[in-house]
Amino acid sequence: EMEDNHLRNTVAMLRRNAERYRWQLLQTVGSYLSSDPPDGAYDAASREEEELLIAEQDEVLRMAVPSWPDLIREAKKRGLA
Repeated sequence: EMEDNHLRNTVAMLRRNAERYRWQLLQTVGSYLSSDPPDGAYDAASREEEELLIAEQDEVLRMAVPSWPDLIREAKKRGLA
């Protein structure tokens, strides 16, 4: 279990880096789209790309950091976020 200070710092660090995570995800999707995927997969990846472009910070973090929902839930429970 994380101490309060560690949890607070982790949440803050992830939030500071959310835009970097967004662009890393967009690069991955863009690379996939340029590889000439099948039509259905192309459509799904295109939708994901559009969602990433307009996503709020928490949604980007949910996509990039699998443990984000648990971290933010715990931080809120402790009154840290």
